[in-house]
Amino acid sequence: MLTTRSGLLGIDANGIRILSKYTNGAIEGRFSVSGEISSIIIRDADIAYFSVLGEGIYEASNSWNNFTLLAASPNPNLLAVFGTGLLANMGGRLNFSSDGVTFLLASGIASTDTVTAAEFFGVQTAVAVTGKKIYRSLDGGRHWYVVLDTLRKTNSSYVDHTHKSIFVGGQNCLKSLDSGASWQTLSSVPFPFLTGPVFGVRDCSGTFYIGPDGFTHGTDIYRSIDQGRFFQQAGPAMFSSIRMIKSVVLDRGSTIFWLDSSGLLGCVRDGIDSVITDSVRDRILVQPDSGIRNSLCPNAAATPFNITLMFDQCTGIVLDSLKQVSSSPSFTTAFRPAFLGDTTMQIPFTYRASHTGWDTAHYRLRFHSLITGNIEQKFFSIAAFGAPGSPELNFSPPQMDFPQILLDSATRIAASISNPGCDTLVVDTIFSTNPAIFQLSSKPYPVHLAPGKSLPIAITFNPHLEGDYLETLVIETNAGNRNITLRGSGKAAKIEAVTESARVQGMRIFPNPSNSVLAIHADGSLPQEIILYDLLGREIMRLQTGGANEISADIHSLPDGLYIFDFGSGRYERIVIRH
Repeated sequence: MLTTRSGLLGIDANGIRILSKYTNGAIEGRFSVSGEISSIIIRDADIAYFSVLGEGIYEASNSWNNFTLLAASPNPNLLAVFGTGLLANMGGRLNFSSDGVTFLLASGIASTDTVTAAEFFGVQTAVAVTGKKIYRSLDGGRHWYVVLDTLRKTNSSYVDHTHKSIFVGGQNCLKSLDSGASWQTLSSVPFPFLTGPVFGVRDCSGTFYIGPDGFTHGTDIYRSIDQGRFFQQAGPAMFSSIRMIKSVVLDRGSTIFWLDSSGLLGCVRDGIDSVITDSVRDRILVQPDSGIRNSLCPNAAATPFNITLMFDQCTGIVLDSLKQVSSSPSFTTAFRPAFLGDTTMQIPFTYRASHTGWDTAHYRLRFHSLITGNIEQKFFSIAAFGAPGSPELNFSPPQMDFPQILLDSATRIAASISNPGCDTLVVDTIFSTNPAIFQLSSKPYPVHLAPGKSLPIAITFNPHLEGDYLETLVIETNAGNRNITLRGSGKAAKIEAVTESARVQGMRIFPNPSNSVLAIHADGSLPQEIILYDLLGREIMRLQTGGANEISADIHSLPDGLYIFDFGSGRYERIVIRH
């Protein structure tokens, strides 16, 4: 049954022959009938149904202001409503309506059985109890079949749509998890026989109650918050000396009506134990994106970000408006009214910095509940950072992997340094940690790059020793330094055994291989300086020749291996040391 917080249908105690509509506590309209009103079911804020003894079933439409007799019957009792589907007893026999207008006799219910309670599980699935049996229908109430006939008494039913469970009260409290096909007895119920009703709330908790009989088992109402696994006392019924025979739960479980066997009607507005409220404000979690920043550069685009809303109540809410309560034109949003269920939603925002430093905006979100009609509001804040205009360093590619090449050959990779910032980028220097192997194209540093400009560079890989190389390209600028990884691998061609090196531009090294002292001879003058490297490119020895045509080198302390003599001007010679 549904209602709104401000609107309510009720019946006067004077013979129960007058239907009244209350809005904000005041009577708006009254509809008199000749017989007693036996049942009222509210479908939504526009449509309600009620049954009148001696007359039949009525529809109250147009916000419960217009009344239409749907079906005449001397002894009607409206049982259940779901959409346009209706179930009602007429003359002791179950009738159904699939269009909310025309009633037809249902089949499958024994003529000796009278349905005392019924519930729709969905548009087509419904269950009904008849005192000793539970029936099930799979076609909206047209045809029924027995699913359980071993009970002594059943008198009420309740469907928890959120957790897809059905509960029946009577001899025991029964539960079905397969839309009424099979049933299990809840052993957690504190007393064995339920003469009071089983009824539940409309939020996502799945909380439901079992009512007392007022005699054998006292007057306390019991509550389960875990779909029947455990029960706890929830407080006394309305009147200690009478039985509660029927109840109606409205709102989110906060408004509950009791009808007892003596005809008295009672009501609470804050739940049975006075702790349930209609407010869902605290169930909404507002989470802005983190690290929101925007540059003060004149051509910088606004920074997009999101506010994520999370709601854990399946009843859902309608987001009506979002207003900035403190003036901050730096923040804008494209909010539109929308429905928020038990899920997440993102509201897009943009931030354009107007000053350096932190910027804050405060918002008020208005929303209302479709169940209670309550209009509420939630406040939250957003913080973002305005970054000053500055140069930016961008290097492409992020790292440089050279292919494996033969020794003393070379390969080149082109790269570029760009400035996407809004101030001049000054490139102070660029160098390799091993310039003999990874060589850079020559540039006159420092280089000034205006916003949006780039500087092309090239790095050449020229290995002289076999193996893998791992070095770093260092870029130093006024926007910070950047280290770029340089990787490459040198591969030697097949080396034949030699006794001395081949002549390279009139020079020779002998003996080669050598184990103690070797000689370097030139037809003319040797370079002023000759450098010896190991396979890792580390300098081992530096020889000063003074321009002579021959010089000797003591290598008896060096480990066995392959070494490189660098004669300068791109001239290299390999030697083998073998002790």
